Amino acid sequence: MSEEKTIGGGTAFMMLFVAIVVDGLQALLTLLVVGIVVNPFISVIAGILFWIWFYHLGVKMGIGLAATGVAELTILGSFPVWTGYVISRIALAKFKKVVGNVTGA
Repeated sequence: MSEEKTIGGGTAFMMLFVAIVVDGLQALLTLLVVGIVVNPFISVIAGILFWIWFYHLGVKMGIGLAATGVAELTILGSFPVWTGYVISRIALAKFKKVVGNVTGA
């Protein structure tokens, strides 16, 4: 009997905290105009970090990783894209767990 990995409350909190810090840093750097050059590099590092983190938790990143990369190259880069993405992945993982428990899958 194998134990299935899930995103616990503490892990979800830490992932959300890191996403908020990354988005806050990017917003600050955008205000200082340095973000135009630096933010794409921060996004690549954040994308790799979250990919590894979600991979170890058994959550697939999907097309969202590419979408956040494209968003960073546009005016949407000033919005909290990473926070929204992390919230959506955590919610989807929790939803799949609940549906799996209800349907017995």
